[in-house]
Amino acid sequence: MQIDPSQITRDDAQHVLYHFGHGGWRPGSGTTAIIHAFTAVDPNHFRRLALGFPGLAAAIWIAQNTEDGIDRLQQIADGTAA
Repeated sequence: MQIDPSQITRDDAQHVLYHFGHGGWRPGSGTTAIIHAFTAVDPNHFRRLALGFPGLAAAIWIAQNTEDGIDRLQQIADGTAA
C-alpha cells in the first residue's frame, strides 16, 4: 500500500493521536467508527478503506508501523511538520 503522509490533515493527526492515547482531539462518532474500522480490518480491507479516507489511513499506518509515528503525527497536529 502506498502511504502518502501529505494526505494527513491536522484533524486526521489530532484524531489518531487521541485514539492511541497521545493527546489530540476527540473525534465525532463517525470518525471514531472509521478509525476503529481501520484498526480492526485485515490489510486488504485497510487498503479499501484508504481509498475513501487517505489521510486517516496514512495517519493510522504511520502511528502503528513506524518508530517515530507518534512524533510525526504530533508535528502535523501542531503545524510544525516539515
